[in-house]
Amino acid sequence: MSPKSKKNYERMRQKRLSSKKRKDQQKKAKTEIPVNQPDDLKEIRFKYPHLEFLLEMGPLIPAEIHVPKAIADEIIANGGTAPPPVKGSMIIDTGAMVTSVADHVVKALNLNPTSTVLVHGFHGSQEVFKYFVTVVVVGENVRFMATGNLASCNLRNEMFEYYEKQGISIIGLLGRDFFKDKTLICDFIKNSVTIRYHPK
Repeated sequence: MSPKSKKNYERMRQKRLSSKKRKDQQKKAKTEIPVNQPDDLKEIRFKYPHLEFLLEMGPLIPAEIHVPKAIADEIIANGGTAPPPVKGSMIIDTGAMVTSVADHVVKALNLNPTSTVLVHGFHGSQEVFKYFVTVVVVGENVRFMATGNLASCNLRNEMFEYYEKQGISIIGLLGRDFFKDKTLICDFIKNSVTIRYHPK
């Protein structure tokens, strides 16, 4: 092979390697969930535009629900495309024993149920499916991520239709299990909500 041919061959090889590296980086980026969650996380703060919002809508928590990274990686490895996260708000529901994700969210993420659980509410007890999801809570100061097996819930009723009319998409409920090691502060003077962590 002539020096010129060798040089052309090497240039083509480097170009292919560069292209492969770029594609690998793009694949990796699709499965990474951007979170700035410090190891010593102490609190997450949420600020609302005005007092009327907090009074009328209640303490809504901005959030995203993702396909867990392990599942997203498997989908991509099999030649598919991982569904984009579903963004919206979660309602703080101290009347709910468990944190749950809305039915329409798991449908959008094309998730399969992992098990069932019996949940109790004002309308009695009901067995529902559980799904493995990643929840990213989007605070004013930090993004907090947690992955777990959450119950599904049907949010199709008058209250949630009211939220939709206000342009607010409710994607789940934060139940008492979420707050078991936390302090919840609703400050109606400062139009803010703070969730403080007390790690064991």
